[in-house]
This record gives sequence, structure tokens and C-alpha cells, in this order.
Amino acid sequence: MGKKKDGGENIRVVVRCRNLLPHELEQGHKQAVRMDLASQQVIVQHPVGDPDTWTFDAVFNNTFTQKHIFTQEVLPLCDAVMQGYNATVFAYGQSGSGKTYTMTGDLQGRDPAQHGMMPQVVDYLFNEIKKQTSPTKSFKVKVQYIELYNGKARCLLSPKKENLEVKQNTAKNFYVKGAMSVEVTNWDECIEQFNAGTDRRCTASTELNAHSSRSH
Repeated sequence: MGKKKDGGENIRVVVRCRNLLPHELEQGHKQAVRMDLASQQVIVQHPVGDPDTWTFDAVFNNTFTQKHIFTQEVLPLCDAVMQGYNATVFAYGQSGSGKTYTMTGDLQGRDPAQHGMMPQVVDYLFNEIKKQTSPTKSFKVKVQYIELYNGKARCLLSPKKENLEVKQNTAKNFYVKGAMSVEVTNWDECIEQFNAGTDRRCTASTELNAHSSRSH
């Protein structure tokens, strides 16, 4: 993920753990996961026997805000992108674990404190572009929004519901043939495209999430 640091890895794996939700408490569920911030470990307690322990590059409990996680983990990737490197932020977890909240957050109220990683990235990059733009340097930003569902790819910026092919070019980079690339010039235009694409995603109700995404 992002620019490789001297003596470091260019992939980091971090874990964020939320508190139990009100309906989970009402159902009698108990907190079984503990985050050891000093040792960067996730400790899972069992009713019987010793706990399981895993160590990661970083762990975050519910005391960390969206801004904290962006600043510590994602902002360095944004700086790497501005230097010409590719970067990816990938959220993985079971339904209802908080992936959408972490990656998107609440975009309706326009409260920056509730923005997830994606809108914070967009805001940071456009601010950096504004700072670095000069008579001899200009920037062009384009966005794509691809859904991968049941092994099929679809462009969510297009109203057409057609399956697209994942290809590899001569530089060994993967791309989705036929996917739209829309030029955006500010935060609002980018979020407008994101919201339009989100409305086209495949979703379904699950026991853990009333409106869970079925795509990735």
C-alpha cells in the first residue's frame, strides 16, 4: 500500500474493532475481543480455554476517530500518490463489522468528523492539488467506480447493467475494459459520482446488516 519506506514494508494490515451495537446488547451478546494497543494485538476471549492472539501492524479500538485513522494510516498513502505511486485502501470484514462506516462514513450531514477514508482522501488530494498547481504544473482527476459481484465486473457510473471484462495491459496493470472514467474538479463533484454509483450497487438484507452490500 503506497510508497515503500526505507527498511519497511509497502503493505500494512491494521484492525479496527467497534463496540457492540444496542441491538446486540439487547440480545445478550458479550464483548469477546480486546485490543492491546501497546503490543498491536487482537485478543479474542473464549468461554472455555485460552484466548487467541494475533499481532498486526496496528490495531484501533473505539477511542480512535475517523480522523485519527485517516491521519495515521491513509494520509501517508495520499502523499505517495501525489509523488506518482499507486496506493490502495482495502476494507475486509464480515457483514455488519463497520466496513462501510470506516470507508465512507456519513456523507449526508456534511460533518467532516463523520467522513470515512474515501471522502477524506478526496478532500486531502484536492487541497494538495490546489497547493501544487502552478503555471508549469497542472492536474487532472478522473474517477471510476467498479462493482465486482459473483465474479463479474460492472461500471457503476454507467446506467447500463452490462458485464465488463477485466484485462491486463502490456505494463502488467489490470483494468476493466469499457469502464467509464469521469473527470472531477472538486470534492462535491466526486461525491456526486460516488453517490450515483452507490445507488446502483447490489445490496441485500442480512441478519447483521439491514442494507448490506453484496459487491466489492
